Amino acid sequence: ADRPRPHGRGAAPAAMLFGPMDASYTASAESRCLCAQQAYTEGHRFLTATCALRGRNEAALLHFDEDGGFLDTLATYAMPGETWSLASHPTRPELAAASTRGASGALRLALLRLPQEGLGRDDGAGSGAGAGAGSAPPTPLDSTAEEVAGLDAHQAFSVEYAQAGKSGEGALATLGQRWLRVLDGELRESSGVDLSSFDVRQALSAGADTLPKLSNANSGRVCWDPHEAQTVAFTFERNVAVWDLRANTPSQVLLGADREYVRDVDYNPNKPNTIATCGNDRVVKVWDLRNATQPCKLLAGHTHWVWSARYNGFHDQLVVSAGTDSAVNLWRVSSVSSAPLLGYEDDGGAGAAEEDPDADLNAAGAELPDARVRTYEEHEDAVYSVAWSSYEAWVYCSLSFDGRVAVHVVPAGLKYELIL
Repeated sequence: ADRPRPHGRGAAPAAMLFGPMDASYTASAESRCLCAQQAYTEGHRFLTATCALRGRNEAALLHFDEDGGFLDTLATYAMPGETWSLASHPTRPELAAASTRGASGALRLALLRLPQEGLGRDDGAGSGAGAGAGSAPPTPLDSTAEEVAGLDAHQAFSVEYAQAGKSGEGALATLGQRWLRVLDGELRESSGVDLSSFDVRQALSAGADTLPKLSNANSGRVCWDPHEAQTVAFTFERNVAVWDLRANTPSQVLLGADREYVRDVDYNPNKPNTIATCGNDRVVKVWDLRNATQPCKLLAGHTHWVWSARYNGFHDQLVVSAGTDSAVNLWRVSSVSSAPLLGYEDDGGAGAAEEDPDADLNAAGAELPDARVRTYEEHEDAVYSVAWSSYEAWVYCSLSFDGRVAVHVVPAGLKYELIL
């Protein structure tokens, strides 16, 4: 029987100039993983992958045509099993690292080659990826993800490449059951530590009788420090550890960063010693690691667990978050950024806070307040992942469990506040 095919090409192109979302794609099965294709430098490309318990699992390579306002499917790739974490290589667009679960039921780490030859062929109907509004969508390449290397023994819950142009470029950090590992481009281990044997209390010179075990990092998230090549942060239970890879020891542990469970952590790309976390207490928190006794900023705008929070890679005044309330929130966090925003005369309402769009926020020279700028609520299922485009600052995507990928665009007014 024919399997259902994913589709793209969302709503009217003109709406992309003014609205936060109008293009979408729906995968053939449940999905949790979404990332930008970092190494592609000529447009907005994203990777997503399914995690179906039965049937075919596949990854999809998507291209957002900003001029036409369309999200096109360039390729689908048969995957070796359910995909629970996915990271695109920072300099080689054909490579991706993935945490997959096959017939054995165990997670394994794989380095995959996703063939790029023949992407976006139009069969004479259009101009391929990036075709204009009047053209037909490109015919997707139907291929198979080819395993370049794999580690059966490493049950990775989270995989993350150090970004291109940043410290540690190309290294792969993986967080798994009991292990934190750093691998090279061919999955050869360069450093690692058995977290189950690590004494947190001794490392921190803490006097508490009971401290959390780092081995409880299961289903946590690992993230590279873009300012320091030998540092990663990862979540475990209610806590976050900042790990010094040179000494194989935590330099810092944020105890109780969430009342129940920390779901995500992300470093500020432009401001050292600053991270954002989110989790079950429904709040996105910004932390200054130099004084992390409490968060320096709270962003409360979700009604259920927050699964993903991401800094914009170009402008750290922008953060996007999403969670199991099916909402995607775009935040302006000027006060805790590397360059606070100043208002200017006669600014429009597009960049103003959604709570009071007519508020006069922009007296010349005045610092703009932090605000939730937009909320997108059209997902019909829990949103587990968000990703900013690596091509330019103004496009981001969200992925809900039902496989829907939605494209969002930063409002024009907020864009002008950032660049003028």
